[in-house]
Amino acid sequence: MNFIHSLKGILSFFCLSLALSVFAQCPPEEIEIVDVDGIGCETDPIASGEMCPLDFFTIFLEGDLLLPPNSMINWYKDTDSNVDIDDDHFIGTSMVRTNTTTVSECSPCPELLGILVDACQGGFFGNEYENEFAVISSGGGFFVDDLSFDFFSTNNFHPDPDQLPFHQDINIDPSVCTLMFPNQSVINGVANSASCTQVFGAGPGDFIPEGALVILFTSCHDPVDYEFEEICANGAPIYILQNSCCRQRGAFTNPDGDPGFRTQILTIEGANCDCQSSLTYQTNDPILS
Repeated sequence: MNFIHSLKGILSFFCLSLALSVFAQCPPEEIEIVDVDGIGCETDPIASGEMCPLDFFTIFLEGDLLLPPNSMINWYKDTDSNVDIDDDHFIGTSMVRTNTTTVSECSPCPELLGILVDACQGGFFGNEYENEFAVISSGGGFFVDDLSFDFFSTNNFHPDPDQLPFHQDINIDPSVCTLMFPNQSVINGVANSASCTQVFGAGPGDFIPEGALVILFTSCHDPVDYEFEEICANGAPIYILQNSCCRQRGAFTNPDGDPGFRTQILTIEGANCDCQSSLTYQTNDPILS
């Protein structure tokens, strides 16, 4: 099973263990780590790239980093970009301080953060098409009715013409698929994860506020109970959306499918919103194997 997300590349995980670093969004914020003490020498850390005893360093980020308010960032170090998220590479923790006066509906825009490719299947886990989902950040907030999701064209298919209308995009004509209020069992499945104390269902007519994470299940079925503890530990409320159509084919092409690039598109379009976010992956990328 593979989870692809747009902030940190591609992350693989087991069926019952979803492990993600901070990824969410919200208004502009400042993040700072100061006075990390060492024990002193005479090397210039800027010139050498090495820390010396009694040296200290500051990590400072500022701007529209799209992180939820009152959440935390864990910092890790490594010698390459494939950072090991463990205690040996842990640097420290930062709190996110947010200027909420800059927030309004769809400002900043919601963003497609990740999709679950090659979901759990077989035996206890059921069918793969029942277990796929996308993760979205709510930005400055948006109305559920303004959301549409465009699956890659080859996934909008079924050999039975009678089933074809139920395997199309969400809220895009001529598709009959819309968003429904999620099954209570789906909400409970997320809420049962440790740290997931702020889990809410949302459906037609509802407004999802700023600073939230949204999990969009791509079929009407009850998925397997994934472990969302690491997402919930980020501090942001979690809103659940669910497709009204009961797909019988996967929404996202697996690594062993036809080779090539696949693009998924999230659109939020309404009276105060004109936002679009996309995510592209390559099915024959070896990291998905």
